[in-house]
Formats: sequence, C-alpha cells, structure tokens
Amino acid sequence: MSYEHTGGNTKGSAAGRTAGSASEHTGGNTKGSAAGRTAGSASEHTGGHAPLLVLDEVNVELTGRRILTGVNLRVEKAQLIGLVGPNGAGKTTLMRAIMGLIPTSAGKLERTGLPGYVPQRHDIEWGYPISVEQTVMTSLQMRKRLWERTSAADWKRVYEALDMVAMKDLRRRTLDELSGGQKQRVLIARALARSPRLLLLDEPFTGLDHPTQDELTALLRELTERGVAILMSTHDLSQAIDVCDSLVLLKGGIIAQGRPGELTDPQLWMDAFEVGPSSALLRTVGVAAPSINEDGAREETRASEETRASDEARACEEGRILEEAQESRETRQLHDKRERGVEGPYELAAGSLLAAGSANDLRAKSA
Repeated sequence: MSYEHTGGNTKGSAAGRTAGSASEHTGGNTKGSAAGRTAGSASEHTGGHAPLLVLDEVNVELTGRRILTGVNLRVEKAQLIGLVGPNGAGKTTLMRAIMGLIPTSAGKLERTGLPGYVPQRHDIEWGYPISVEQTVMTSLQMRKRLWERTSAADWKRVYEALDMVAMKDLRRRTLDELSGGQKQRVLIARALARSPRLLLLDEPFTGLDHPTQDELTALLRELTERGVAILMSTHDLSQAIDVCDSLVLLKGGIIAQGRPGELTDPQLWMDAFEVGPSSALLRTVGVAAPSINEDGAREETRASEETRASDEARACEEGRILEEAQESRETRQLHDKRERGVEGPYELAAGSLLAAGSANDLRAKSA
C-alpha cells in the first residue's frame, strides 16, 4: 500500500522511491539532510525481499503544528528496529502515522499490508469484563460487519496467536487477572491474529520487571526469527541496545540511525536528550564523554545550553499535549463511526484500541 502526500492531500501512488541514498553513517555521524536520511547499514536487504515499510521525507502536523519533519525510514523483513528519543520526540506520532491513524502532511509512505499495532499498556482499559481469547478475537471482529458471526477459522487464528506468545493456557482468564507481562503478551497476540508482516510496539517494556522484560525480549527475537519485522519505541536505552538490530534516534525528525555500535558520537545523544558530557545516559549507551578544552570552552556554553534545553523541553511537553488531544479526538471519531456501522482506516487499525466498543461487538463463542 502506498500513499503520497502533497500539501496535506493523500493520493494513491504506484511508484516508491526508497530512502537511504542521501545519508551515510560513519562512526555514528550523520551526513546529508538535517532530518537524517536512512543509512544503508541500518536497513539490510534480506534475500532480495522488498521492504515492508518505506518513509520518504514524511512530515506530520497536529493542530497546525509540525511534529515530525523529513522522516526517512526503511524496514525490512525480520528486522528489529528501536525507535528512541526523549519525551515528545514524536515516537508515538510516527507509529500512528504509519498505521494511518493520523495523516501525513508531506512525503511518501509505502507499506506492505497493514501492520499490527501494539499500543502502550496504559492506553487500554484493563478492567473490562472480557477474557483473553475474546480480547484477541476483537482484532478480527473489527473487520466484520455487526451482523457477521465469528467462524471456526477465526478462532483457529486466535489460538495460534495465543500459542505464539505462550498464553493459550490462560485464554479463559479475564484481563484483570493478568500480570503486566501477560497483558503485554495478550496485546501482541491481538496484533498477530491478523498475521501481519510488521509489528509496531509502543513502549512494550514500560512497567515490567527485569525477568518479564527478558521473557518479552525472547519473544520478540522468536518473532523476528519467524520473519516478522518489528519497529519498537522505547525509553529503555540499555534494552534497546541489547535487543535491536538498529536504532533510530528521533527528535522531531531522525537525527541519526544505525547499528547500536555505530552510534558512537556522544554529541548525537547529548543533542537529542539535552544532556551534558557528564550525564549517565552516555555511559548507558556506551559512548565516551567528550573531552573539555583547557580554556573551558564547553563549560562557557553550558548556561545557554541549559536555557535552550528548558525551552525545548517545554516545546516537547506542548507537543505531547497536542498529540494526546489529537488522539482523544480520533478515538471519539472511531466510536462515532462504529455506531454508524462505518468501517475505515481507523477501524482497520483499531487493533490498537480495546476501548473502541469491543464489549458490545463481542459474540459469545459457540460451545
């Protein structure tokens, strides 16, 4: 599926110019446009397969404000790519744009099929009186009309998805009986029920203890071994470095991308996260702090950097508020459409939203 955007309008496009030629990484430094074109080393071709996702100079605006600028990204089969950056950098906005939940204002977005979307766990109403298997089934029911019944083939897909995440034995439990890690597995199974080739995971490790994180990491690696590509946003930098094939450093656009061992320039991380050379963040990502000149030149700029950081932090917070306001409006639109029996891109992507009327749409499984 391909979208080309010009001046905020969307039209179908058969052609697809792949990102990747205008930016190269050498030792973690970015060459080319400031937005950061896709590095060839960050996207390896596997067996000649076409990429599952290509973004070419994509912009995203919310309520008239530019959130993302000039995003270039390419995702191949079986890759696990980590999307990292500070709060308000646009990670969730990018994922929602890929899903078609919010429009892009410029650039080209091409994808092979509809990705599976796993939202942050705190976006879900976990007190719903619904079982694990019914929760996974809602992903398939979103594609049906209200009068259509679930089939034996649908239930087979549900059980296969639950089996992939080791939750089949707990299929009759209700959501409020699950641990944090089990809830995360249910969300992943819900996305897998449609057999997507690409999974988008928004902060999957948040709120999980270390043993549960290790279990989830093993699951993600198993999925990539099956050929599923994963684009994952996370605040856990050490986990991202350990798990991901490549990292995308985002802050209103792509600052840099490459394998974890390639992003060794400390200034990239300092600029993205607005930290100083003594920050523990640099040790977390395994890069050496920059040396300070004898005349203290770097220290002389500290005050201006802190002022700029304060201004940018405020701007990031405003961006986050705008994102949440936009998502709230879109959720209301989804409710309105479903009440009218209208199905569109929101419904097709609504594997992300359990609260979107799932209980009213569920039909009891025949004995």
